[in-house]
Amino acid sequence: MPHPRLQGLLASVPSGLAYLAGRSQVPGGPAFVTIETVNACNIACVYCPQADGPEEHFQAGRGVMALADFVRILDRLQAAFALRSVSLHRDGEPLLNRHLPAFVSELTRRGVSSGMSSNCTLTTPERAHALVAAGLGSVKTDFCADPNRYEELRAGARWSEALAGMRNLLAAAGPAFRLRVTDLGTHGVSPDEAEAALTATRALLDDQRVTVAPSRMHGALGSSQLGGAAAGDYVRCHQPWVNLTVDFAGRAVACCRDLRSEYVLGSLLEQEVEAVWNGPEARRLRRALAQERPQDVSVCARCDAPWAGSYSGRSPLEKAARFVLDPFWAG
Repeated sequence: MPHPRLQGLLASVPSGLAYLAGRSQVPGGPAFVTIETVNACNIACVYCPQADGPEEHFQAGRGVMALADFVRILDRLQAAFALRSVSLHRDGEPLLNRHLPAFVSELTRRGVSSGMSSNCTLTTPERAHALVAAGLGSVKTDFCADPNRYEELRAGARWSEALAGMRNLLAAAGPAFRLRVTDLGTHGVSPDEAEAALTATRALLDDQRVTVAPSRMHGALGSSQLGGAAAGDYVRCHQPWVNLTVDFAGRAVACCRDLRSEYVLGSLLEQEVEAVWNGPEARRLRRALAQERPQDVSVCARCDAPWAGSYSGRSPLEKAARFVLDPFWAG
């Protein structure tokens, strides 16, 4: 039996080859699955479209996914392909779903690993223990060692609460748990200042289970108050070939950046996975990106990823290397 990591890499080969070839149809399942269980948030980061206000941002509604709907979606996903991991976030703060440990437990029961992105300000010792006991394997968060910088960018959040939340998770978790930190102190500064920021954050969270990486801001839906990344030559976005993102209402959407559910591929509460994953809207999206015409899709036209790349790199080779070395950062 191959190692689980090797199994995951082998399972991702069909979608990776389809991406490299620019095919509109992708055999097998996605390499990543993101399922949002709630789309509200308790803070208003200046780099997040939620800072635009509810009327502008929540055009497709607000809500919390029912556990029964989550189970139904998982049933369909597992009937279609070998589901290995699920990220329990897209927009908002997952911990605003007070039943989140039950969602994690359901994944654990099925042998599926789970992770999430969180601002960690709501992670009390009790909630940290509940999530870890349910089987949560990893958390990704934006943070930095400078309280003023943190609270400037993550408006409404308290630096001390976020730090306490991360420490609560680490205290509750075992050696296999991973905390991934993108360092906000590296944004918009010189290389020397960025390295100093990384060093300070690593010292503050001195734990082998913690990884700290530079922050890479992007123009989320064209509405980030910080603007987008620097433009360059066209970079084919990999998301529609490797990632299936599902919102709180069960709608599969263009990608993890389609935070308003503007480009809907279909509903996993009403359709089988293949009809959504390789349906007409998914194929149209992939064709537009393969033909270097992101402007043909509204959400892609306002995104800087086709011109600036992402955390995963600016070329197919960079993206493949990042996935092999650490798929958690291949967003």
